[in-house]
Amino acid sequence: MPCVWMLSFSRTAASSDASKTSLVKLKSSSRCINVNYESLEQLQLYQGEFFSKSALCVRGGGDSEEEEEEEYDEEVTEELSNDESVLVSLTKKSLYLVGKISLRTILAMQRATKAGIETAFSSATDVESEGEESSSSSFISKLSTIVNAMWKAALNNSVEDTNTDTSTIAISTKKEKLKDTTNTNIKDMGDYLASTYKTASASSSSTAILGGSLSDALRTCRSQARLLVAFIPASKPNSSKSKTAFDVTCIDSLRSDEVAQAIQAKKGSYVLWAAKYGSPEAIQAAKRLRTSHAAASSKKNLPTLVVAYPSQVLDKKSGKIKIHPKLLAQHHCNPPPNPTTFASFLKALRKRHSSHIKSMRAQLREAELHAERKSNYAQSMQLDSQREEKEAKAQAEETARLEEEKDRIRKLKERRQAFLKALGEEPEAEEKGVVTVALRLADGRNAQRRFGEEENMEIIFNWVDALFEWDRELVQVTTMRGDNKLEWSDSSGSTIGEYAGSNTKMLGLRISLKKEDIENEKEEGDEIEAATESS
Repeated sequence: MPCVWMLSFSRTAASSDASKTSLVKLKSSSRCINVNYESLEQLQLYQGEFFSKSALCVRGGGDSEEEEEEEYDEEVTEELSNDESVLVSLTKKSLYLVGKISLRTILAMQRATKAGIETAFSSATDVESEGEESSSSSFISKLSTIVNAMWKAALNNSVEDTNTDTSTIAISTKKEKLKDTTNTNIKDMGDYLASTYKTASASSSSTAILGGSLSDALRTCRSQARLLVAFIPASKPNSSKSKTAFDVTCIDSLRSDEVAQAIQAKKGSYVLWAAKYGSPEAIQAAKRLRTSHAAASSKKNLPTLVVAYPSQVLDKKSGKIKIHPKLLAQHHCNPPPNPTTFASFLKALRKRHSSHIKSMRAQLREAELHAERKSNYAQSMQLDSQREEKEAKAQAEETARLEEEKDRIRKLKERRQAFLKALGEEPEAEEKGVVTVALRLADGRNAQRRFGEEENMEIIFNWVDALFEWDRELVQVTTMRGDNKLEWSDSSGSTIGEYAGSNTKMLGLRISLKKEDIENEKEEGDEIEAATESS
């Protein structure tokens, strides 16, 4: 594989004897050969040894020393600037190290002095308490004790000294500066910019300018279906008037009535956002918006004034939708726009990019409808769940009631069968003390049977209950004339003979139900029939 050499020239600094020495670097993929020469003639001697004539290509296209000097001046300047930057960084590190050592030394001396004073004070206290015995101790031992205490205190670093370290101070200072340059805790960025750049007071109808991060502003734009107007100053607030003139003009235009009307037109089309000069938000916004100035070659500090569309982008890694600023237009700000010009600029952009605003509003409507449908669906599901719970509860209660009713009917049947068995055989008519009882019910039914006159009237109620299926607790018994009313609860105290009278062979009774229980009895009868059919 042939080896391709590339030749480049880089001149070194002129020597004291005014001889111009240059350096030729021969580079390949595997080696780099440095050749020192003083003239092109000497260079040509090396030419045949290392490379062919066709490979020699002097950058700049000429062999004159003047052209070479012009071409290499910039490289020499760059090398010198790099050396200067390295020297400056080394100087800063040296100063930092010297300052740190000095601070540590001063703090060690303070600790040693404090420890020596405390040790000396404690030695004097011991002398007063011990008396004559302490006077015998030598001065050298006391001095050695004090020096030892001072030495230990100087070597031991306390927590307070560590907290006052220069690195900690530098970090805290950086944090304070960073906190001062952020956009947080500012309600209206327009008021802040107006106060710091000393612009004219805004009218009551001016639009508020948002602060905070660019991401928050983009989310606000998306939630309101508006485009974003971003402004970043080009100079510090405390700079001279000539440097802040463009920033002041832009701030006055953003807070003017004409721009406010253009922003709020068509149900609102823009959201204003601004950042502090040099803040992290401003740097990040400039990178995300990819702003550029056409007048950058003029070396002017121009403010950034752009209009962006908050587009939605699907993140491939996370699979979530993120809002990304899409630059629609950037004002050159050379000169910056006045209120009338900027209002016309915004109106023209609104007409040109109305499709973006319409699509965002359509998405908002769809999102509202989706949220409404979702809420209604959740509400209907909740109502259905409540209805099903009520129906299940009612069905359980009805099932329990029917079970109770079946159990009651079963018990009634068993009781009535017991009543029929308890009647026994009917006595003969010729027997002594026999009374024939004839019944006539309110519904027209009738019955007749013989009983002994000494039997209790309760047996009449049991007979009615077993024969006609009328609960004895609801039955009323009267004579045919309607007097001598008797209920089951009072029947145990009298016999049939006492109720009918002496020497009575025939007793006619009317059987009826209590008035308040007639309707209930009908309903219970229907339920009994339904329960009987279902069983």
